[in-house]
Amino acid sequence: MHSVELVGDATRIPIIIDISKQVFGKECTRTLNSLECVARGAGLQAAMLSPLFSVSSYNVEEFNSLPVSISYQFELTGDEKSKIVTKELFPVGSSFPSTKTITFDMKSGGMDLLVHYSKNAKLL
Repeated sequence: MHSVELVGDATRIPIIIDISKQVFGKECTRTLNSLECVARGAGLQAAMLSPLFSVSSYNVEEFNSLPVSISYQFELTGDEKSKIVTKELFPVGSSFPSTKTITFDMKSGGMDLLVHYSKNAKLL
């Protein structure tokens, strides 16, 4: 890793800068315009994937550091009570971007849905 670039409005918060410096062991920079960086990154990725452009190799390694789970509650048919189901969608180290397809079986009526970090997630 050659450098760490912070983007977004939260990078102006001093504690975020301090924690990032501790985690990566490097001075973090904020040279990109936070409003334009996502669009520029998407443009660069599109150019790298296109056979019409010649772009230098640029590798972004991105993964989630906390497990992400989904919990949903649904009512069962008959005399059974409602049931809460929790599933871990993205374990630690899952690469991004990634997608998951979730099928809700035996659902009747309304349903509550909550996406959250798993209970066993260890925060920094």
